[in-house]
Amino acid sequence: MIYVGFSQKFHPTLFDVHNMKKILLKKYSLLLAISLFSGCTQNHSKTPPVTESAVIESHYDLVALLYQYCHETVTQLNHAITSFNQNVNDKQFQDIKEQWKKSKRCYSMAEATRFSGTYIDEIDTLINAWPIDELYIDYVETSAHSGIIGNKQIDITPSSLLNLNEQQGETNISIGYHAIEFLLWGQDISPDGPGNRSWTDYSDTSNADRRKTYLAVAGQLLQSHFYELSNDWQNNLNQPLSFDGIITGLGTFIKAELVGERMQVALDTYDQEDEQSCFSDQTNYDIIYNIKGVIGLLEGKLTLENQTHEAEGLGLLALFNHKNPVLSQTLLDDMNKALELIQQLTLPFDQAILPTNPQQRQVIENVASLMSIAARNLRVLQHKTHAE
Repeated sequence: MIYVGFSQKFHPTLFDVHNMKKILLKKYSLLLAISLFSGCTQNHSKTPPVTESAVIESHYDLVALLYQYCHETVTQLNHAITSFNQNVNDKQFQDIKEQWKKSKRCYSMAEATRFSGTYIDEIDTLINAWPIDELYIDYVETSAHSGIIGNKQIDITPSSLLNLNEQQGETNISIGYHAIEFLLWGQDISPDGPGNRSWTDYSDTSNADRRKTYLAVAGQLLQSHFYELSNDWQNNLNQPLSFDGIITGLGTFIKAELVGERMQVALDTYDQEDEQSCFSDQTNYDIIYNIKGVIGLLEGKLTLENQTHEAEGLGLLALFNHKNPVLSQTLLDDMNKALELIQQLTLPFDQAILPTNPQQRQVIENVASLMSIAARNLRVLQHKTHAE
């Protein structure tokens, strides 16, 4: 049996996810056929060692597919926004929400590539900045004509929203997923559910047209930023990825960002505002898909949109599996246990963190503990590999 991996660089047509998928499937089918044939004729041959360059190459291809799929989901989101603005009704409004959820989950997987010294860390503040001060964008319960939408002296254009983003404060967010989320769900004042903005905000109020324009412009900006992200990834082939950088970034994302910022802060403060997707109550899914993204990169296998988009190659653990198989498996087992546990939450995240729900809090604490251990083991594997 011979090692099956990436034999050459994969250069997909920009944003053509369907073609990418066909190319990947043909590529791996051919390699698998070679592998099976070789297995029949060379049963006693030695498996060549996994190389760092092969793992990096596979990682590059998987992330390219992931970024492009995210762009595709944002394109679909914008189609839904356009349809709604042309024919404002509740059904179309709900369609936008569903497309937002789908796109946000894709990006939650892609966040596993952060902190590795690549472009995603520069553009993330334009894509997924949170928390946001909703009063900066639109009305809230205590102020009916507030925010950018309420200020008719502000022209709502791509350049103006970009210039206003984080102006005079890091929570003054005007663009990205969570700005769109607030425009769709509105302020979350429900003790046990998401925000309840009505579709009639886009038809029966004095600022309805400005709100429609804002929603459309915010969607267009999000799409353009994913274009930049994917384009940068594919056009920087002359700047080799660092395996150490990838592993360090992944560990940082798991421990400092996912466990620290997104889970532990909320557990410590009991504050419902300390959840990422607070307007839609989708934070549970943010965490689920963050973990899925980490596992996907570790294993070298990504499954997107209910298994309709798949890609498989060498995972980041492949290099460690060869030298430290037991610890590598332990790390992967802990991440899978964390995923299984977080999927067992029966309450939205902002309810699960409250002291009145000790069993749900314990689930989150156990998930955080497993991922902290996984991050530590990832660092141990990294150091052991260098030592050898």
